[in-house]
Amino acid sequence: MRTGLAAFLALAGLAFLALTGVALAGLALAPAAAGTTWPGRAGLGFAWPGLAWPGLIWPGLA
Repeated sequence: MRTGLAAFLALAGLAFLALTGVALAGLALAPAAAGTTWPGRAGLGFAWPGLAWPGLIWPGLA
C-alpha cells in the first residue's frame, strides 16, 4: 500500500514538473510569437533573459 502511494506521488510530481516546464516554455516563447523582446533587450529580436552577451540570440526566433 505504501509503495503504491509512493509511486503514485512520484509520478504525480514528475507530471507536475513536466507540465510546469511546458507552461514556462510557452511563456518564454510568447514574446517571440508576438514579435516583442524581453525587457532590456529592445532591438535584438528574441533573446533569452540573463544572457551575458547581447549578440547571442536564440536561433530561429530572431
